[in-house]
Amino acid sequence: MPTDLQAVPASHYDYDTLAALYNQTRVDYIVPMPMNAQRMQEYVTWYDIRLEESVVVTQPNGTAIGLAMLGMRGTRAWITRLGVNPEARVRGAGHLMMDHLLANARRCGAVTAQLEVIAGNDPALRLFQKLGFAATRELLVIRRAPKPHTEGTEPLGINARELSESEIQECLKTRVGASSWVDDTRSLLNVGALQGVSLSLYDGSVGWAVFMCTRFQIQHIVLQSTPLHDPNISFALLYEIHKRYPNRDTKVENIPLDAPAFAAYQRLGYLVAFRRLEMWLTL
Repeated sequence: MPTDLQAVPASHYDYDTLAALYNQTRVDYIVPMPMNAQRMQEYVTWYDIRLEESVVVTQPNGTAIGLAMLGMRGTRAWITRLGVNPEARVRGAGHLMMDHLLANARRCGAVTAQLEVIAGNDPALRLFQKLGFAATRELLVIRRAPKPHTEGTEPLGINARELSESEIQECLKTRVGASSWVDDTRSLLNVGALQGVSLSLYDGSVGWAVFMCTRFQIQHIVLQSTPLHDPNISFALLYEIHKRYPNRDTKVENIPLDAPAFAAYQRLGYLVAFRRLEMWLTL
């Protein structure tokens, strides 16, 4: 373990500095995902990041070379945005940050910690395994470019309507199945500005979708159907979303590899951008 590096609370830095440091650590990353100060602040708010428990690693001269963040919800901790400047990766900064985050999580009452690592990032995977994390499932990040609907593909007998804000919240309370941190109900409620649609088909099956729609992109799609995992409802819900917003790029994070709805996403032209491994540790 390096003795010349220091872990400083991330709360000592402003969002501009944190965003710049994050981008520096990802210049050669498999999936860079650059951020600015506004996006960094949103990220902290949406995902319950505790900056005072998150860390920045610095050299003796004060130069910041690494960043890692800790989210807390009850007794569950989430480790995210871990990165080290390329020239400093052999010095143990990643291990140092993980030790601090796990200690902070325990001190805050966490009994489990979770994280996601992009498939192919073998050095990070080895670090997490060394610390005792075990992979539990593979998650997909999928995208769909804006495109008009193809005539003749519309599901038959759709009766659709928009959901009110209170209805959206009630729908989210009835979700079935495990969700990752980024699409957890708490995360979606923190995001706010959600939209929703419910629909029924001619055969009596029903469902709802909740999603976030910005000027340029659709994100955070949640699908639910009765009967559960009905592929026709999943397809109809996605179709309805894209019918309403044909000019939006769409990104959906952390779809389980074995999710029944994945086939519906594929039918509408979604492609896998990259894959993540979800990992857990009992503290």
